Amino acid sequence: MKNKGFSLVECMVTLVLLLITIGAVMSFRCYTVTAAERAEDHLMAAHTALLLSEAWGSSGGDPAFTPLSYAYEPGLQITAVTGQITLPEFDGNYAGSYRVQLNGKSFDAHLYYKDYPSMPNTRSIHVIAAWQDARGRDRQFHLPTLTSL
Repeated sequence: MKNKGFSLVECMVTLVLLLITIGAVMSFRCYTVTAAERAEDHLMAAHTALLLSEAWGSSGGDPAFTPLSYAYEPGLQITAVTGQITLPEFDGNYAGSYRVQLNGKSFDAHLYYKDYPSMPNTRSIHVIAAWQDARGRDRQFHLPTLTSL
C-alpha cells in the first residue's frame, strides 16, 4: 500500500525555500526604502542649492549677498550660521554659510565665488549644500553657475 501525502523532508525543503525567498524580498524592500530616502535628500539639497543660486545670480553674484532677505517658498527657512563650522574645500572666495530648513530636513549651504581673468564681466558662483544622511555620513551637492557682473 502506497502512502499519499508529503514526507517531512519535502515539507522542510519547501519551508527553507520559502524562507529564503521571503528573506530576499525583505532585503530588497529595505534597500529600496534606503535608496528612496537618499534620493529624496539629494533632490532637496539640489532644490535648495538652485533656489540660493538663482537668488544670488539675480544680484549679479555680489560677494555681499545674503539670502536672508529674499522671499522663498513656504516651508523653507534660512538662518545665518554662527560659530565654528567645517567648510568644504573649494578653490574660491568664501561668501558665507547658512543653515537651511526645508520640509524638516536641515542643510548647510556654503557660498563661494570665483572670478576668472579669461572671462571678463563674468563670475562663477558656487553653492554647496551639505548634510548628513540617515547613517551619519557627510554628503554634498555642488551647484556651479556663471553670472554676469
